[in-house]
Amino acid sequence: MSVLRQARGANLDLFLLADPLHFDDPLRLPTASPDATNPRAREYEIALPEAWASATGREWRTAFPPSWEGPAQGWKIHVAAIPGTAQRVLDVAAAHCVAHGIAFKYLRSELVLLVCGAKYAARGSSGKFVTIYPRDETELFATLDALEDRIGGLDGPSILSDIRWREGPLHVRYGAFVERWCEDEEGRRVHAIAAPDGTLVPDRRHPYVVIPEWVEVPDRLRIAEQGAAELAACGYVFEEALHFSNAGGVYRGRRVSDGLAVVLKEARPHAGLDGFATDAVTRLERERRAHEALAGVEGVPELIDRMHLGGHAFLVSAHVDAETLQRWVAKRHPGVRAGFPGDRVAVECYARDALEILRRLTGIVDALHGRGWVHGDLHPANVLVDAAGRLSVVDFELAARAGARVPVGLGCPGFARPRRDRDEPVGEHDDHYAVGALALWLFLPIAIVLSADPTRAREHAAWAQEHFALPPEWRDLVERAYGPLSSPAALVRVTPTALVRAIRASCTPDRSDRLFPGDVLQYLENGRQFAAGAAGVLWSLRRMGERVPQTWIDWLSRAASDVGEAGLLDGRTGIAVALAACGRADRAISLLDSAAEELSASTDATLYSGRAGIGLALLDAGGAGRERAVLLAEGILDARVPAAATSTGQAAGLIDGWSGVAVFLAALAAATGDERHLDDAQRCIERDLRACAAGPDGALLVEERGILYPYLAHGSAGIAVAAARLAAAGRCVLSEEQLRGLVTALSPAIVIEPGVFDGRAGMILALDELDRAGLADTRALVRMHVRAFDAYAITYRDGFAMLGRGLSRVSMDYATGTAGVAAVLSSVQTGRGAFPLLDAGAPVMARRGTAPRARE
Repeated sequence: MSVLRQARGANLDLFLLADPLHFDDPLRLPTASPDATNPRAREYEIALPEAWASATGREWRTAFPPSWEGPAQGWKIHVAAIPGTAQRVLDVAAAHCVAHGIAFKYLRSELVLLVCGAKYAARGSSGKFVTIYPRDETELFATLDALEDRIGGLDGPSILSDIRWREGPLHVRYGAFVERWCEDEEGRRVHAIAAPDGTLVPDRRHPYVVIPEWVEVPDRLRIAEQGAAELAACGYVFEEALHFSNAGGVYRGRRVSDGLAVVLKEARPHAGLDGFATDAVTRLERERRAHEALAGVEGVPELIDRMHLGGHAFLVSAHVDAETLQRWVAKRHPGVRAGFPGDRVAVECYARDALEILRRLTGIVDALHGRGWVHGDLHPANVLVDAAGRLSVVDFELAARAGARVPVGLGCPGFARPRRDRDEPVGEHDDHYAVGALALWLFLPIAIVLSADPTRAREHAAWAQEHFALPPEWRDLVERAYGPLSSPAALVRVTPTALVRAIRASCTPDRSDRLFPGDVLQYLENGRQFAAGAAGVLWSLRRMGERVPQTWIDWLSRAASDVGEAGLLDGRTGIAVALAACGRADRAISLLDSAAEELSASTDATLYSGRAGIGLALLDAGGAGRERAVLLAEGILDARVPAAATSTGQAAGLIDGWSGVAVFLAALAAATGDERHLDDAQRCIERDLRACAAGPDGALLVEERGILYPYLAHGSAGIAVAAARLAAAGRCVLSEEQLRGLVTALSPAIVIEPGVFDGRAGMILALDELDRAGLADTRALVRMHVRAFDAYAITYRDGFAMLGRGLSRVSMDYATGTAGVAAVLSSVQTGRGAFPLLDAGAPVMARRGTAPRARE
């Protein structure tokens, strides 16, 4: 599991609230005097006695009575709320807790409440507004009874992880009261509770009730049985869950009376909120009205029934035996496989089929408009394609009569038309925009970039027209969405210089938490680190020969004192590498010494945060560093890398896996002349290779949960770098078939993200390594990838910037964003290495290396 994906345990949507362009700490939301554009940011207020203490986090504000000494875990109370009941719920709950000296916490603001209850919020924690920490079962039930008398029966969502108390909004769950941590089966750092023997185990927060096996449930807590009789009498059999969100599930099933295949869509009351606090049930009722008005329109599945089960609303419609357009493109686009665009037959067949889909989709949309309705949410997951190429459109929960003034609080980025204000009428132009975006996306499927900068549609269109023979009608559809497209002569190409201008423009030396906007890791870990923080940006600038202001270097040097992490990419080691590159050798040595001391006994083997990363830095430092690196290598194969759902049970790749350890051991062998380190490096690569599977085109990819990864942090690119390092040392660990598979894995023209860790830049870095080692001539592939960066770039002041994680916000960092891409592009031109502590030789475009051939 990539270290970037491990951050998904956090509520990442919170980091989208404070800034529309960058990830930012939700604590920076305006609260005391909310701006006119977002009054929901105003914080909830309660009066606490002077002796009480409080602490404010990103989501929660916690209140403690004097000398609080509650248990570390136990039965806690969660109170659900909606915006209309939240202040009353908080007033009642807080008054009770203050009167009885019980600690509690509550969500800071209505905006945070909406985000935590949104359609795609975590189902296992959604709905919780107030949490109360009773000291024992007597206090638990006294509190439940008291609150039931005051707020019992108020509207609020069901909390799926909890036992519901009577009619709500009170719920109860056994779990942690204090912050303790452990690792789960996939290596993620998760909240923990203690088993009877004191062992810390995961505090499991699933969208269903989980009670630790050693915990006895009090008699007054009755876990509500699913209404088995109600379910059996509903007339339908639920066969398979197709999709889950916080709004409810979508299920495939059959009608009992005649076996008709159906789809059942669920809506949970007061859950799945949109930006205007509209819940899933309200949207489902909107969908029902649309279906009834559009009955008989070809491409709109027939509405069969509506019903209520267990308090949840359901719509039943005819099942369509088809796949989503998203899956159709993923399986058929020739750019996701090697050989593009050289296989002209595949290119022409795909273009023909995609244009036919657009023709049929336009016909369905025209029919909707002919009935006076607008779909309002057309995107690749809401268009179905059957085996004969026939189309259906589904998910009408945002549909409305043309001209209606319906607040639109949801929408798929890249396909939802930018709206000027909430009262703007819904119109046919909303669907025309979506169809135009789909027309472009079918050929270059990164439409979300255009949400940030619609002017870059011309670069996307130019790419599509260069690789596919597209008729004037296609261009007409695109221009209905984005306006006139410029001629190819007007296109602006991305250069390292333009990226550096954006980096410089983004700097915020007045902030203490971060110097440049980057990935959420700089808030979840620290803003100084190499991966997502200032160190990686400054190192990248120096690597490109750029001037770095002394004030920036001073900022990093001072801020390093507060960094607890010690690793190369997460902590002080990486900061030391950056400061050394900026001429602050003494400060760098001091940081490296402290990091080496801390990691000398670490069980973490990885390049990211463990022995391999600090080992490379010690080798680079020379002198006594070499001896310390040798000590770090002792027993490193018995250390650990993160667990992951691969066939080996471990992550595989340069940053997270054994390939990063192999790179360190290869460097150690070169420094010491001891080939036993090469033996160990080979074993490391073989471990990562065992986590690989073959793709349909012969690509060798890391497989996890059925998904195939070609990336640097977790994937084929990381293995390729390690194999190239060993080949340069005269040790070939790849068969000819494995080498072809790795090159094939790094060949697709379509890559979703641009960054180093989980994107295109990291694939270039790996191709460069293979070329330098003489294992493969990858220059043409590198040129193809370099040209593709034009499609990712967005205008940023007087330069260009890259979008980071999920293409949802601008990132200037090394791992996901602009600095890493700039370093890689510069490396292609100059030959200077683009990864810390991995030196490179001459430019990849100009030279062919010599190295041992791959073994037979």
